Amino acid sequence: MLQDECVIIAKVGRAVGLKGYCMVEPTGTTFFHLEPPFEVFVGWKQSSARPMVIEEIRERPKGKMCRFEGIEDRTAVEQLTNKWIYLSSSQLPKLEAGDYYHFELEGLNVVSDSSAETVGKVLEVVNLPSMDALEVRLVDGCTVLVPYNEQAIRSVDTNASQVVVRWAFIEELL
Repeated sequence: MLQDECVIIAKVGRAVGLKGYCMVEPTGTTFFHLEPPFEVFVGWKQSSARPMVIEEIRERPKGKMCRFEGIEDRTAVEQLTNKWIYLSSSQLPKLEAGDYYHFELEGLNVVSDSSAETVGKVLEVVNLPSMDALEVRLVDGCTVLVPYNEQAIRSVDTNASQVVVRWAFIEELL
C-alpha cells in the first residue's frame, strides 16, 4: 500500500539476458537523475503496485536497463514486463525555479490575463512531438490544448492553484 502520492517515471520493458535485467522505458527525464539503489513501486496500477528496489542501472545502445533487488533470472523479470514504475513524489529530484512536474499542473485553475476570471481547469499535460501542452476544460465544457510556452502562459502559481493564460490564445482556439 502506497503512503505518498506517486508518479510514473518509467515502464518495465523486455527482459535482457538471463540474470534479471530488463530494459526501461522512461516517461520523462526523472529516471535519468536517480542514483541506485532507490525504492520504487511496480505494478499495473498505483493502488496495487508493490515496493521494489532498483539496485543497478546500465546504459545500453538502445536505452537504459536496470536490475531489481531480488530479481535474479529472466523468468522473474518477465513477470514485471510492461508494468509501470512509480516513484514517491517525496523522492523526486528538486527542480529549478519556474519548472514543474506535470502532476503539479494538473487540476490548477486557468485564469485569463485580460479579465483575471477563471476560464477553465488543467486536465492534464500532453506531450506532443514539438512541445508540451495543457489540456484545459473551459467553463463552457469545451476542451482546448494550450501550448505550454512563454507565448501562451503568462505565469504559474502552484500556491494559488492557478495558471495565467494569455486570453488571445484561448480566443484563437475557440
